[in-house]
Amino acid sequence: AEARGRCRMAHWLLASGMPGDALRQAKRAFGIRRGPVETSAYMAALAETGQTLKALQVAQRVLEKARAGSDLGELLAAQEILAREHRRQTNFEQALHGFKDALDLVRQLGDRPRELAILHEIAALQVQRRQLDKAAMTLRDAVAVSQSARERATSLRALAEVQVESEQYEDAACSAASAQLNFHEDGDPRGESAAMMIACDSRRKAGDSAAALAAARLAFELAFVGGHLEQAAIAQKAISELLVARDLLEQALQAIGEAIKLYREVGDATGLAESLCAASGLYLRRGALQDALAVAEQALELAAGVGDLAGEAKANVMLARVQAKFFEKEDKSSDACLQSPTLASMRASAQAAAAIAAQSRDRQLQAVAS
Repeated sequence: AEARGRCRMAHWLLASGMPGDALRQAKRAFGIRRGPVETSAYMAALAETGQTLKALQVAQRVLEKARAGSDLGELLAAQEILAREHRRQTNFEQALHGFKDALDLVRQLGDRPRELAILHEIAALQVQRRQLDKAAMTLRDAVAVSQSARERATSLRALAEVQVESEQYEDAACSAASAQLNFHEDGDPRGESAAMMIACDSRRKAGDSAAALAAARLAFELAFVGGHLEQAAIAQKAISELLVARDLLEQALQAIGEAIKLYREVGDATGLAESLCAASGLYLRRGALQDALAVAEQALELAAGVGDLAGEAKANVMLARVQAKFFEKEDKSSDACLQSPTLASMRASAQAAAAIAAQSRDRQLQAVAS
């Protein structure tokens, strides 16, 4: 009991930004009992104090001790601890080998829930290493060992996401639809909506805009009726983008307006700023320059207020584009052109966008801003 209490204290101290104090508590817990909980707490504290090599050495010693015994459960716990430490230190190849060894052990024990968790760990590492075909095979194994609707739904959703990344759009849409049915069986409308958004993405990338729009509308309905307003806002934003692609600007404006209302209601400043930028772009396409300018300025104020560098850069890009349209209508004689306050504002917005994009390390955004 004392060891577990010290572990809880160590995790709390780590979360509170006091790694030195956490290490003292975790080390004492590890001295009392060298079980999985105590080992994990001690290693986490070592890693947070910069002693990453020692953390791996501790995990390796615990594993060697477990191998010398005959308790498969203890060996499995030690193997998982070492694999997770490798992952935390971004040693992804060693982590992958470790989890595969853990998978062999858990299958000997016949622990299906733990097997499912390890399969998801392996799939995540395979995606990290861009081994998408292997990740899809691993997730199919996860679907096969799932014992409840929720487990199947979670595994199918992960499979669909991998299939989208590997451009297997038809398979992704089928996996997403199966995930939605399982989330429905589990009584999870938010999960259903998320699955339909993956179906929307796969259909859109496959070039089937009608099916993508239908999936997005179903995603919105499921989220809204279930009271998951942030998810509903995401769906409305997707609906707007799909309507823009079909050149239905009025309907797109209505959809992005609904997304803006929902983001305001849930208090999501980042989502709101992004949606305001999208609305500004639609007003710009319609030639409503004053509306486009006002909305872009709101987006910039919001993004800057919450420290959203990407949002701030995008809002500045949008402002520069709107100001460029205003500038097109001005006197182009050389003297008037050089002294134009609109030109000065446009340059300032573009320069701000480039500077902020450089801080965000988003290469695509940097290219747009430049």
